[in-house]
Amino acid sequence: MGTDRAGKNVVESQNLMFKVLFFGSFQNYSVQVLEKLLAAKNTIKVVGVITTPPRPAGREQLLKQTEVQTFAQKKQLAVLPLENLDRSPGELINLGKLEEVPDFIVVAGYGKLIPEHWLRFPKIAPINVHFSLLPDYPGRFPAEWALLTGETKTGVTIITMSTKFDQGEILTQREITIADLETRETLYKKLYDLGGDLAVETLPIFAEGKIKPISQDLERPHKYARQITRDDGFIPWDILITAVKGDPLQGETLQRVSLFKEIGQIKDITDQSLAILIERMLRAFDPWPGVWTLNQSGRGKATKEESRIKILKGHLEDRRLVIDWLQVEGRSPLSGKDALNFIAKLTQGSD
Repeated sequence: MGTDRAGKNVVESQNLMFKVLFFGSFQNYSVQVLEKLLAAKNTIKVVGVITTPPRPAGREQLLKQTEVQTFAQKKQLAVLPLENLDRSPGELINLGKLEEVPDFIVVAGYGKLIPEHWLRFPKIAPINVHFSLLPDYPGRFPAEWALLTGETKTGVTIITMSTKFDQGEILTQREITIADLETRETLYKKLYDLGGDLAVETLPIFAEGKIKPISQDLERPHKYARQITRDDGFIPWDILITAVKGDPLQGETLQRVSLFKEIGQIKDITDQSLAILIERMLRAFDPWPGVWTLNQSGRGKATKEESRIKILKGHLEDRRLVIDWLQVEGRSPLSGKDALNFIAKLTQGSD
């Protein structure tokens, strides 16, 4: 056994079992990585799981566990649903809530900054599985922004953790192609599957000192996956209708829709139609925050409760946006001809 440049233990991994404390809270996606770690029985032993506590959910606002907590309990793993990480890991060991010091902390979709006293806890290193090709798209919404900007490739980066989000040293990285009709859900499923595999592959060879960590070039301009909000899904009524008609993107539209302006700062979109940008939103924002507008046509006798229209599904035809499914708030969804007729009724005579 030796030490790496950070003073952590470096070991010969042959026939050794590495103890992992897992952090994750992101729906079933984090579970995908945890499953991969559990399946690697010859090299990895998951000694505990940390996730966020139950939150109110649904119309009745009943407390709901994270999928990670439910899965960990089913597998009879020690699981701690912690609101924060103020307590030191040593204190939790003394209280019997953690059994032992892990070799690695592995984080996948935890969503919170992990304090320094936790980063110092593992014997070898704290590791983060990030779902972009860093240094591009650090942040909590990397798949959404890759789809919004029309990237054709993305991937997974395994990094050591620092006290700043997604700025640790790169250990391994793997790229995948983004399919033409990729959605947020399908892309995250692919990325988290890949992330689990890459984590299992990386931990032993990093422990042996066979990987030279690479510092990220944080000085060069890079794309950032900022927090997505509900308002990002809003498209003004007249701009939506312009996309349905297939009209080109105008400069004033970039000023009116801040999301488009941000996308334009990341990638050149001057040759793209409004329909292309909104169709990407439909794939990136499904199921949340969704794409929505307000009926400001003056037609359809929209009440205050019915004025919000959610665009559920759509596709492109010759640079036009064809709306496949929509839903007026408080009503049943409309599809196919019913959706097209609804739009036509509200836009009649607007040329």
